[in-house]
Amino acid sequence: MTHSAGPLGPARGRLRDAGAHIGEAQAEYGDPLAFRKAINAALQAMRNAENLVRSHRSLIPGFDAWYAPWLSWMKSNRYLRWLVDARNTVVHKADLEFQSKAEVTVVFSYNKTEQLRGPTPADPKKASLTIARDIRTLMLLDPNMPRHGVIKVERKWLHSGLGDAEVLSTLIYCHYCLRFFVLDCVARLLDTSPPGATPPLAEIHKQLDSGTPDKIAVTAELRTVSIELETGEPMYVRTLDRERPRGLPSPEEHYGVTPVLMPIGKGVSLRDLVDFFQTQARVVMRVDGHHLPLVFLFREGMPVKTIGMQIGNNSQKYALWEQVAKQVESAGADRVLSIGEAWAAPFSPDAQHERPAESLQRREYLHIAAIDSGGEYLDVGIPIGRVAGEPLLGTPVVLAGRPPAFFSAIQEVWHRQRSE
Repeated sequence: MTHSAGPLGPARGRLRDAGAHIGEAQAEYGDPLAFRKAINAALQAMRNAENLVRSHRSLIPGFDAWYAPWLSWMKSNRYLRWLVDARNTVVHKADLEFQSKAEVTVVFSYNKTEQLRGPTPADPKKASLTIARDIRTLMLLDPNMPRHGVIKVERKWLHSGLGDAEVLSTLIYCHYCLRFFVLDCVARLLDTSPPGATPPLAEIHKQLDSGTPDKIAVTAELRTVSIELETGEPMYVRTLDRERPRGLPSPEEHYGVTPVLMPIGKGVSLRDLVDFFQTQARVVMRVDGHHLPLVFLFREGMPVKTIGMQIGNNSQKYALWEQVAKQVESAGADRVLSIGEAWAAPFSPDAQHERPAESLQRREYLHIAAIDSGGEYLDVGIPIGRVAGEPLLGTPVVLAGRPPAFFSAIQEVWHRQRSE
């Protein structure tokens, strides 16, 4: 039931405002000034929500008897007490004095990450982007420093009144509690719900006590700023779930062939999948002249997600494959296949940091690699020749050795799952 025009309408409106301000704080986590502004607004909106509920008590039958146990519980909750104190400080005294910790890591390759600084104090007035660029300036003083990599600054905002609890997580938790507070008032005093339809108040408070800020922590991705070591520019990497846009010609019309169904089921081997995608890739290359980089996730022999990779340079590749690993974990995928064009070049001890694409001896090929959670993998390269500008695929070559390095983050996910 909606009570937007009822006595609790204004309180619910303030909670919506608080939710919007929390979203702004998430978006501006790395900017101290914007973060503080959003936090201050969220504090006031949440405190005003409770005040508006109490100010309409005369319009809500049975309010006092209902409110007494809620008030007792809120006073006993350390995070809601902090909310009241923090709001009073912001309104009547000054801005909150936040502390900040930052962890700095540099990613040089798919499997080489160095932690330059652990979770140590960071200037609370300095933006995360500025911290990252200052570190980059110092690193580039070393002439032997590789130029391709990613500097990551993971920040955490703290307040003396919260101990180790992170500020934004605490606000999310307080917002969650106040939503229950308002909704419980609606359910018990304004709705015509049958007896027993609403859980006992003690059960609600027990549930809220168990959902402390550390259990709804703001993810590391939201708290992290990444820049390219080579340029110092921020990195905004993302993968795309691939869906066929409407209005395009059908595959039969575009490629002039009858589609072949992908082999599916638990009995399908990695070789079966690689052979299928190799056959399809030859048609795609002949008609389109190129092949977009794609990643396919499978679970128990069935495809569960197709991911388009928006790759700009090597630094972005490292971050992109970290994102793919997270999607592997969330989808419960146990098999991954990657396909796309790539460059290869022989190793040169005189140019250890030279990328294959920059080598004078580079060769273009179509790379198809598949791996499963049991450790099996298949890595295939198909040379790409050019005749009058048109691609011509050569004979597939099975690449021996070890799984491609870009699978490292995915293998870590599967290793962790087995350990748990």
